[in-house]
Amino acid sequence: MTTTDNPWKNMGNLTRRRADPNTPHDIYWIKETTGKYGLWINAASVVNFKEEAIKLKGITITKNIKKDGGDLFLILESSEDWEVFRSLCKDLISVTVKYKDEEKMMSVIDGRLHKWQQMLKSASLKKLSIEEQMGLYGELLCLKELVIPELGVLDALKAWTGPQKDKQDFLLENAVIEVKCSKTTKGEMATISSLGQLSSNKNKFFITFYNISPSEKGTTIEELSKEIKEKHFNEHPSLVEFFESKLLEYGYISELNPLLEKFQVDNKKAYVVNEKFPRLTSSQVDTRIVSVKYTIDLSRLSEFEVEYDNVIKEESL
Repeated sequence: MTTTDNPWKNMGNLTRRRADPNTPHDIYWIKETTGKYGLWINAASVVNFKEEAIKLKGITITKNIKKDGGDLFLILESSEDWEVFRSLCKDLISVTVKYKDEEKMMSVIDGRLHKWQQMLKSASLKKLSIEEQMGLYGELLCLKELVIPELGVLDALKAWTGPQKDKQDFLLENAVIEVKCSKTTKGEMATISSLGQLSSNKNKFFITFYNISPSEKGTTIEELSKEIKEKHFNEHPSLVEFFESKLLEYGYISELNPLLEKFQVDNKKAYVVNEKFPRLTSSQVDTRIVSVKYTIDLSRLSEFEVEYDNVIKEESL
């Protein structure tokens, strides 16, 4: 990310500049008299904003309803946070391109701002560590290679619950998939972070496992995301926003992660988790033990291995 990517960089105070020529709406980058960065969305027709206030840390949001239209202003309090603010603004602008009706457009913008409010509350938007990049990389691989081909784009995205952190990574109608990644140099080690991670009331439970290693010949999570969109979203452009909202929910935005690790997959396997699979669950431990973290050596569990490509095919369920 360079300073030239800052849309406010060369603007004078108290000026405005159209934000995107592709949207039919009046949307501008603005700079206040004090030099604060902002976004102005103007509607010429009457709009009805939701009464519920939206609070975003470090950002002032102002809604003006007029007889001949409405305005939405977003003002960033500290220019040091411009990268995240730019991502938020770009996200909103991408939504406006899809709606010609101004009232509908403003309603959708309101909804997007509420989603950003929830994401920023969790303080999850940050630079991803190598381990976090590996985790997301594994989930994207599973999404691309297994879930989308079997369920289709919409149902696959609905099933992808990994970004919510407190659930297994994919919740299907009859099965659960937990995704695990490990550096190839560490072997086939899967870290289990809670008593509930390998528990489910679904009919089947699978683990997909990936040994990956840093490599200049590999791909980043950004490149893998682009591959998924190019391969699966050409016929479903309306779902790109849904996919990108999942990445945001996970805590990933490209502006905060300009230098991403490239990974290559050295090994991938799948395992079925059943009554005999070695694991710790809440029913197996003293109720006074409320938190556990342990590691399973999957290389010693060949009897539970299933064919990777058939994990969620109908006959496997």
